[in-house]
Amino acid sequence: MDENYTYYIKCRAKGLLADTARNLWFLFFFTGLGFGTLLPAQNYFKKLEGADRFFNQRISQFTNGDLLIGDSSIEAVRTGSGGEIYITRMDLCGNIEWSRGYRREDEYLELKDIEVNEADEVFAYGSAYIGLDELIFFLKLDKRGNIMQFRLFKPETVDHFSYNIDLKGGRLMAYGLILDFGTKKFGFVAMFDENLNFLWGKKFTPFASTGGAYITDDNGFICRSDQYLFKLDPDGELVWATELAPNDYNSPVSGPLEVSGGYILQAAGNGQSFFYKVDDSGRFVWKSEQFPAKSFPIDMQEMQNGNISGVYSVKGENGNRLCRLELSPDGQIRSQEFMNTDISIKPGRIFNLLRMDGTQVISANPDPTEIQAVDVPGFLLQTAPSTAGETCFDWVRFQDTQPNQVPLSFMALDTVSLPTQMTFINNSNINLISFEIPLVNACADGPQTELIREDTILACGEDWTVMLPSAEFSWLDGIRENPRTFSAPGTYTARNEDCGAQVVYEYVLDKPDCLCQTYLPTAFSPNEDGRNDLLELYADCELVHMEYTVFSRWGEKVFESNIPGVFWDGRYRGRLVPNGLYLVKVNYQWMDKDGNLQSGTIIQSVTLLK
Repeated sequence: MDENYTYYIKCRAKGLLADTARNLWFLFFFTGLGFGTLLPAQNYFKKLEGADRFFNQRISQFTNGDLLIGDSSIEAVRTGSGGEIYITRMDLCGNIEWSRGYRREDEYLELKDIEVNEADEVFAYGSAYIGLDELIFFLKLDKRGNIMQFRLFKPETVDHFSYNIDLKGGRLMAYGLILDFGTKKFGFVAMFDENLNFLWGKKFTPFASTGGAYITDDNGFICRSDQYLFKLDPDGELVWATELAPNDYNSPVSGPLEVSGGYILQAAGNGQSFFYKVDDSGRFVWKSEQFPAKSFPIDMQEMQNGNISGVYSVKGENGNRLCRLELSPDGQIRSQEFMNTDISIKPGRIFNLLRMDGTQVISANPDPTEIQAVDVPGFLLQTAPSTAGETCFDWVRFQDTQPNQVPLSFMALDTVSLPTQMTFINNSNINLISFEIPLVNACADGPQTELIREDTILACGEDWTVMLPSAEFSWLDGIRENPRTFSAPGTYTARNEDCGAQVVYEYVLDKPDCLCQTYLPTAFSPNEDGRNDLLELYADCELVHMEYTVFSRWGEKVFESNIPGVFWDGRYRGRLVPNGLYLVKVNYQWMDKDGNLQSGTIIQSVTLLK
């Protein structure tokens, strides 16, 4: 049991044990060891155990402020097979809501970016490597981590690098590099809809080996690749392009961040960094002072007061030091702070986001250039603007800047954007695997959570209705019903939103080995009226695998899916099929209560009526 929990466990027996039914209450209180003052509820400092198993951790957030965390398996990069990526959802208090892994057997996957749309659907983007073939992948999940779609696309060349994605107004932009062996490098912007259908692509050159791109407020695109900066219109046509003239300093390493009147970028080299701004036409506006920093990109976020927040690392006596700064709209460094802690850390590539209340979330990947052993190589930090009273860490102001003597001049690039294609690969499937993100409190003291657990044993066919104690509680799986009726075995969890006094209810339903009850309708009507538009398979168990195939009356395959939750919408090659009878075959699998894989099959005729 977790030392940060106070446990109240209630056991009830009914159904099979009705003749000996009894209610039993047990109270277990764990104070933990070494607990001092509890951390403020909005703050946490979590260590990623086994950080050498992961790389390129990224973060985003859901509409309610919950955190989305994405990771790749470094083992797959080393071996070239068994590619896994990991996605986790964490609430505002630092509790894991769900954590899942996704695996391809034939190649390794490398996660590059994650985003969440307004419907709380998750989009993961990266590279998939199959021998000498290099593809890009998209994984779309619902807000509970269930697979909605997985698609592979082949760029027009054998070699490529994927960089990042951006979402805006139902449009999904993918950015990266493509090249053939022995030819020049091209950058690409590829547009997809939120159903992962390729719309169009543009490529442009010259291009370097790193970069980032974003959808701008005018629905165009701003694209960086080292010293090159490209502005494209909403159709991907070139508006302007500039090149930062060579100097003794390294090229830009982060940005562009769109702000009022232009874009802010970061340049780094010789142990120093600085920011500079160009206007909406790519002309130089200002540059900031220099400050010591490792050469990693600084993830910039615009604050509510108009200033820019940046988080970075510097070389310390024992590992690296985590720092943050505020940059004014006119390029003045208003403040600098470092994280003061007795815990040794070595942050490398850092990502951060800001919540509406000013709370900052920082995801730090380990610095691969530092071989020194530290207490916490990779971590996740949530910190309020003020950390007064902290016993594990606090923020200390300092000032370390110097005048910027680096000359900056920009040259216009004579280039155009050209069409490029992304070809859909029709073997797009991915397996859901068990995964628990190994995040533990790095501080000795952490907020306590009161856990109340109720257990019930039912006979097959019986249901259990549960009422949450108040409107302050909600189900972690997003179901809004209260009271709520359960029929499938499992653990159902609800919690309140008070991070300072959090209470978690766990309702554990157990049953003997029961067959998974399924139901496939004998008719459906895909007329887009919001009722019976999909031929859904209903089950009272959680399906772990499904092969769902639809045939016409002449035996032609018109639809297939191997992803639970993805069902036929009555279309074949994008068009609704005629009314009539169709044959459906479904092979499905579920885990019984002992963790054994069980199988079932449905073969039946279905009538389609529009």
